[in-house]
Amino acid sequence: MRVHLIARWPGKVAAGIVSNDILHVVDLFPTLSRIAGAALPDDRIIDGIDQLDFLLGRQPTSRREGFVYYIKTEPRAAKWRDWKEPARPSFRAAGAPYEAVESAYGAGGRSRDLPSRSGYRVDHG
Repeated sequence: MRVHLIARWPGKVAAGIVSNDILHVVDLFPTLSRIAGAALPDDRIIDGIDQLDFLLGRQPTSRREGFVYYIKTEPRAAKWRDWKEPARPSFRAAGAPYEAVESAYGAGGRSRDLPSRSGYRVDHG
């Protein structure tokens, strides 16, 4: 559910910056389109968020706070800021992604606080 992203663009992206913010793979399309000066298609929904200002240091945080991770049509996990919830049978049976996230993070949920419970280290440089 989480992999590292290394961005190198001398003179544009500052070197040595480490962030715990989320940049999802679907964010690459609108971000790279903006860099290339290409317009996004307007005949379909684009799930990605343009993250260029975040990568260039013009914005202190990512514009994405979370996402639901699917395998085919089944939600398998949800990530929100520093919290991650693997799918449980009730999570998968919720039917809609927003219901699944709400049930996973609602009162009594067993979500994981990554920094405090799993030894996850955040280095803010």
